[in-house]
Amino acid sequence: MARPIERAWAALTIPARLAEWLGPIADLDLRVGGHFMVWFDRESDDAVRGRITAYAPPHLLAFDWNEAGGDLGHRFELAAEAGGCRITFTQTGLRQTTPGMQALFVCGGAAGWGLFMDDLVRAITGAAPPHAGEPFEVAERRYRARFGPFLPGHDVPPALRGHESEPFVTPAGEGFSKLRFSRVYGPPADRIWAALTQPARIARWYGRARIDLTPGGDVVFDAGGGAVDRGFIVTLEPGRRIAWALPLADGRHTVVDWALAPWEWSMATVTRLSLTLRDVPQPAAPEAAAIWMRRLHDLAEAARA
Repeated sequence: MARPIERAWAALTIPARLAEWLGPIADLDLRVGGHFMVWFDRESDDAVRGRITAYAPPHLLAFDWNEAGGDLGHRFELAAEAGGCRITFTQTGLRQTTPGMQALFVCGGAAGWGLFMDDLVRAITGAAPPHAGEPFEVAERRYRARFGPFLPGHDVPPALRGHESEPFVTPAGEGFSKLRFSRVYGPPADRIWAALTQPARIARWYGRARIDLTPGGDVVFDAGGGAVDRGFIVTLEPGRRIAWALPLADGRHTVVDWALAPWEWSMATVTRLSLTLRDVPQPAAPEAAAIWMRRLHDLAEAARA
């Protein structure tokens, strides 16, 4: 493209420029190991959340994206060329086995990034490529027709659970972390909600429970090994969102925040679920991550039962 490499680099690394082609909200820590987070719109929780794996301004930016759609690597390579700049974008599946990249998301994800690249060119040059403007649904069908035969499972929606990614962990003040889990489940949202709020179902993935399903209502969970989690509900939007707070010794609270919504994917309507644990003491974060990975795995079974 007929623009200097510095202009192209700015479109990849400055939040105001990212808003022109990828998403209107960005939180960037531009260093290897730093986070690269961009929300696709202001209303939903749908976002790119990744860790930067390579960073060499203004020539190389690479980050992993490990969410419900699979383990993916994204790499932007920039080179000055003939008074302008050439951008090479590569998307790579990091793992092929379970847990790992889910084939049903690959074609749609690739089609989506193809459209994002068209928007990136427009943001840098002010003019869209000749083929730009294709609706996502059309692009996805084209990608599935072209690449689907090489991706076993690309046309099989998740019957129970999709990719089970590890949490995305970010700092939450000195001594605390925030853990965010993302899942795609096959059971409908009302069954997931039942598994989160009905004591008989909660027992299948968390432990024996008492829950007063009202704002400010008490919650008590048998966490196993003699431990009991006690707290109260701080957010309640029936069928969509529930959060409860668990008091800590220093007066703070760990907030367990669930959000779920039906997702009309091309092949089926599945449930998109996110779980955010806010203000987890950093020494406890690794154990909390492992415990909630197991609980989320069992939650899908409880929803199907």
